[in-house]
This record gives sequence, structure tokens and C-alpha cells, in this order.
Amino acid sequence: MSIRRFLQRLLAVAASSRITRGGLALSLFFLGGVTGYMAIEGWSLLDAVYMVVVTMTTVGYEEIRPLSPAGRMFNLVVMVGGVGLMLYILTVTVQTVVEDETLRGFVRRQRMKAKIDALESHFILCGYGRVGREVAAAIQGENAPVVVIDSDEGAVAAAREEGLLAICGDAAHNETLRLAGVDRARGLIAAVGSDSVNVLITLTASSVKPGINIVARADDAETRDKLIMAGAARVVTPYRIGGRRMALSAIRPMAVDLFDDIADRSRAGSRISEIEVAEGSPLAGAAVEDVSAAHRVRVLAVSKPDGGLAVTPEDGTKIKPGDVVMLVGPDSRLARLEGEE
Repeated sequence: MSIRRFLQRLLAVAASSRITRGGLALSLFFLGGVTGYMAIEGWSLLDAVYMVVVTMTTVGYEEIRPLSPAGRMFNLVVMVGGVGLMLYILTVTVQTVVEDETLRGFVRRQRMKAKIDALESHFILCGYGRVGREVAAAIQGENAPVVVIDSDEGAVAAAREEGLLAICGDAAHNETLRLAGVDRARGLIAAVGSDSVNVLITLTASSVKPGINIVARADDAETRDKLIMAGAARVVTPYRIGGRRMALSAIRPMAVDLFDDIADRSRAGSRISEIEVAEGSPLAGAAVEDVSAAHRVRVLAVSKPDGGLAVTPEDGTKIKPGDVVMLVGPDSRLARLEGEE
């Protein structure tokens, strides 16, 4: 907590009406104690103040002067009343701080819930570790909304510091996924560091929303089949991909750099996009060469509903509704085509 935030919290606590009343009562009691010692025992102001402070703080020093019977009775009142007021103020202060923090947490959760409830076609990222952070950064780079789920409060706090919507909870629980808006999500990414947890998350997400596009992480290659059976559309093995990437960077560095530049909008004016062609789309019924001429983008591949894939299709290839077209071109032109979908 920063010093500024701490001071703001302290001022807010001090402004509590209960603490204010307690402080006022303590001040009046203190003045009454000083006046009583001066009136009953005939002490000086300094001696009376010293005696009240020693008594109320329960320090336990000796009496600075012998007390008369009336003075001892008054001293008992100062002891009981002063300690009681001190305990009351301490209790109220702690209670106010706890209630304030609880209220702030409740307000934050409600605001977070409202923002998530307003999302449509977003991605749910389960796990905000080293892999999850890279996934989140890539999704943000595509200007796509993402909701992070992690069971570690530190990871959730780190995600929120990056401006992400984040939920602290178990992504393998139905209610947690529903809270993240899985019913409206475009896809889910299971990037937890445990293969068994990713399998469980995939099973849960598939049961809550059948057919949702799930991309799952698998550190062990043997887990791939289990994730596919659980409902994952694609399984990514970071170590395998990292090894292949290092090999390609050594063998074909220019090709790797080219795809990096295309994938990073900030480094190149072009990017790659996948568009599912719908009825009435300007791409429906058009030939590959017509798409290139009319929209000044290049068709890299066309995927057919039956699973057929045409890489660098011929100019005369017709694009039909239901096809998925991979295009590369300037961001502004691709965004226009994506918006028309």
C-alpha cells in the first residue's frame, strides 16, 4: 500500500462518526480527570496531567503523591473509565478498517462483474503465469477483450495492474466460468501449469458451453489426446513449439522475422486475419483474384467446411459461404472486412 493511500485510509477512518464520538468522550474524560485531581488532591496541572496519563495508559508507575480516600475512589473511576474508553476506540478503529476494506472489496467485485457482464465475444484466459501473461499480451495486441481466471491472488492482482479484468477462483468450477461470462465468450484458453488441471478446466468448460472454442496447454505430449477428448479444439505444447521455433530461427530466420512482423501490429502495417464467410458477405461467391483486386489483400489459404485446406489457392478459386479465409493485408482493410462480417 502506498503512503498516500495509507494516509487517505487513515483520514477516512478518523472521519468515522463512532471514532469521533469516542475521541470526544476520551478528551472530555481526560479533562475531567485532570480537573478532579486538581480539585480533590490540590495538585498542580502538570502533576494532574501526568497522573491521568499514567493511569489511563495502564503504565503502572507509582503514585506521584499519596492519595486521600476520596482521591483513591476517584482514581478507580479514572482507571476503569479510561481503560474502557481506550479499548472502545481501539475496537471501533479495527472494526471500521475491516468494514471499510470489506466494502471496498465488495464494490470492486461488483464493478468487475458489471464490466464482465457487458462483454460479448471475449476470451477467457485460465492461468496467469509466464505462459498466461504472454497469451494475455497477444490478445490485447489484437484489441480483443479478455477475462483472466487464476486461483492465486497475487497473479490476479498482477493482471488487474495490467488493466485486465481478472477473477480469483478455480476455473474448473462451473460458477467461476459463468462469472467470467463463458456463455457469451468467443473462446477459452486453458494455460495453467498443470496438465491435469487443464484437462479438468476443458471438461468443465465443454459441459457449461458445448462447442466453445478451447485452446489448451499441455506440457506433456501424452496429455494431448486427453485434452482433445475433453473438448479442446487445439492443444499447444509450449516446449515443443519453442524448440521448433528455435530451429526455424536458425534455419530460416527471414521467414520467422516476417511472420513476427505480420503478427505484431506495432511493427508492421499488415497483419493476418481469419474470416468465416457468411451469406451476404462481400467475400461470398468472389474469386481469389477478385478479392485481391477489390480489397487489396492477399488470400493465404481457404479452409472448407469438410476440412479441406487450400494453401495459396489459385486465382480462380471461388470462396463460398461457410469457408474460412486467411487473409494478409493492411490493418485498416482487414478491419473493414471483419466489420462487414
